[in-house]
Amino acid sequence: MTKTLLRRAVQAGATSLILSTFSAPVLAQATDELPELVVTATRTEQPVARAGSAITVIRAEDIAAAGSKSVADVLRGAPGLDIYESGGPGGLSTLSLRGAQPGQALVLIDGVKVGDPTSATGEFDFGAFSVTDIERIEILRGPQSALYGSDAMGGVVNIVTRKGTGRPKTSLLIEAGSYGALHTRATTSGSNDEVTWAFSVDGFSTRGFSRYGYRIPRILAGRATPLEDDPARKLAATGRVTWRPAPGIEVELGGAVYASRVNFDNPGAWGTDPDDRFNRGRNVVGNLYAKTRFDALDGRLRNTLTLFAHRAHHENRLTQACFDASFASYDCNTF
Repeated sequence: MTKTLLRRAVQAGATSLILSTFSAPVLAQATDELPELVVTATRTEQPVARAGSAITVIRAEDIAAAGSKSVADVLRGAPGLDIYESGGPGGLSTLSLRGAQPGQALVLIDGVKVGDPTSATGEFDFGAFSVTDIERIEILRGPQSALYGSDAMGGVVNIVTRKGTGRPKTSLLIEAGSYGALHTRATTSGSNDEVTWAFSVDGFSTRGFSRYGYRIPRILAGRATPLEDDPARKLAATGRVTWRPAPGIEVELGGAVYASRVNFDNPGAWGTDPDDRFNRGRNVVGNLYAKTRFDALDGRLRNTLTLFAHRAHHENRLTQACFDASFASYDCNTF
């Protein structure tokens, strides 16, 4: 019996040795096939494995698989990140990184700083932002003020749009859903030896629902008619063109425009129905940039010159929300 057990043990050990011998190359091959993600957490491109900061990278494939219509939905669920939304689609949406205030998270689009200069804290409204042709989203958590300034006390969200590669290609997406939702997106991109280009247009509209929220039962108790719907419409356009006139020289032009118009309720209205179809908001955010890169010393030294412009316009139309010197209410716009 002892010899039999010993023979079985030897056979089992041989079997394990054979399995491990054949399994090792397969595992190595699977590891070699994994793509290497390049991030710009330190303002210079580097593999994500060499970055010492807490980074989450959301790739274009993940965004497409989720089918999200807004960047707020894409970011939801990222570690250390909280999304605060007001109302339905198109409403005010801000984020917080690791419990910091919304204004302490820096948002970049292709390296260009965006935000609301009319706000006291300068936070970025993701409600007006649509998912266009995005290559990846980098979420850098933790205080990065030494690299990005005082606006990055909570972290950085860097949104990188796609560059055109390969032969020219065009795509068209049309979706429809409940509440009269309609979503369309068109993209075109390509490249040759000297020029790359990528353009995209995204539109979203919905009939919506009443944004009165938790006040609905209280309002319905004194109404003979149902609450009206609060529709939302969003439109976005992005573009990116790169020209390489000579080796080591690159000129890039890019920009994006995001616009939204939403209807909302005004519970603070004086002497009028707070569920009023004339209460609405309009947001327009645009940025434009130009970059020039020049490599010297056989690529060991890279020089970059960036010029950018950013503009934001926010307007709310409220019914009888302002008062004159005699305290008479009237319709007004707030910015």
